[in-house]
Amino acid sequence: MPAECWAHAVGVVGVASNGPSAPNPLGACFECGVFGCSEHAERDTGSGKWLCFQSVANATAASAGIGELIEGLEISSSEEFERRFPVLAGATYGLRHAARETFESQAPVKVAGGVDLNLLADAVGVAQALMGVEAANAIGAGTGDTAYSWAPARTELVPDELFARPFADLLDELRQ
Repeated sequence: MPAECWAHAVGVVGVASNGPSAPNPLGACFECGVFGCSEHAERDTGSGKWLCFQSVANATAASAGIGELIEGLEISSSEEFERRFPVLAGATYGLRHAARETFESQAPVKVAGGVDLNLLADAVGVAQALMGVEAANAIGAGTGDTAYSWAPARTELVPDELFARPFADLLDELRQ
């Protein structure tokens, strides 16, 4: 039986393009165990561990203050996120930047004090990329009364299928 990237199998949009060999299945995520290719996973430059982008998004949200911290995957700042995951950071720059600008002018509905909004914007931007949201339809670029809504993804995936709670709940709320 050939190896297959879990994210490709369930319809997650490819986030990073690593040239003509992509998607190149490189291994199992150190955190969750799913097999991930180079469009859906990256080696953490800090620990050297291969991590799927869903686990990185969950760890970033938890480090921001949304959910429980994942031991060994704490991220202290947006700068550290960009240093440890340069491919993911580069591929999601526009989505993360749009979320950051929106959060600076209007904090998310359910977010209480003590939340690092820059890290949360990083997590939300990565989540939107995985769900297939185009930059023009991302948080901050939405229409209507709420700056948080974003256009439906090209896939049928919803946050509950990809992300840990309470991050998935926050994403559901932001999509409304």
